[in-house]
Amino acid sequence: MRGAVGVEALLPRVLRLLAVRACVEAVSNRSGRIDVLINNAGVLGDMKAQSSGALDYAEFEEVMAVNVFGALAMADAFRDHVAASSQKKIVSITSRSGIISQPGYRGPSFYRASKVALNMVMRVFADEVRDRHGQHAQDRPPAVAPQGAVGTAEAQTREGIAETGPELVAGDGQELAAEVLGRLGFEYDAEVGSRVVEAWNLLAPVSANVAMLLHDRGASPEEAREYAAAWSLLPDERVDTMIDSQVRSPSPAYAHTYWQGYELVSAYVGGDAGRFRQLLTSRLLAADLSA
Repeated sequence: MRGAVGVEALLPRVLRLLAVRACVEAVSNRSGRIDVLINNAGVLGDMKAQSSGALDYAEFEEVMAVNVFGALAMADAFRDHVAASSQKKIVSITSRSGIISQPGYRGPSFYRASKVALNMVMRVFADEVRDRHGQHAQDRPPAVAPQGAVGTAEAQTREGIAETGPELVAGDGQELAAEVLGRLGFEYDAEVGSRVVEAWNLLAPVSANVAMLLHDRGASPEEAREYAAAWSLLPDERVDTMIDSQVRSPSPAYAHTYWQGYELVSAYVGGDAGRFRQLLTSRLLAADLSA
């Protein structure tokens, strides 16, 4: 039984590494280089499983695997592709949750630990790359919005860039997903996936509306949950996580930056790679994008 459990625990990690390798192969077949690699994937994890008295080790492993190892594995796998480009940038999206001395912010513990670890592993990675490539590898400390500024237009622009970049490269990503998953032996209907993405984009404001209900309109968590269950089309456990996250959030206004940032930046970029590059290399304000 011990051996069976070991194989079962290892299998998801093996599949993730195979997925990364399939992505590398797909990029190599297309251009062979990446100007800017942005590690934006992350999970908050089940809030209840991160509370004292109910700690779930499997949930801890999942959060750390996605938020820490996932970013490190992608950076390492695409290191040579980035080195072959003119920009030579690898960016991993961290959080102020990763600042140990952050005042007035407690949990969730697994998520916070993962962001602390992400900051460290990327710094070590930068040091190792610098040793290999010299001046081409320049470490940058995590850029974190100051307390009270997370709901600003600047945060809106940052999140819009993160949401728009993948779309500019791979459309809605469904054809690429079908290609990568196909290499792993999985069937994936890109057409159905595109319809799901389209519907999901229409429902993007739901999370922000939940934040407004709770923190501006005086709704109870039960009332907010009823709204989210009706409009988000998420399973019950995801709805519970959404409500719990908003109730505990020290910056509820930040929920608005995702979909509003996407609308702002995507309208400005308009599919133009030159305009997107300008966003990465120049300091443009939200007012500049909407002008």
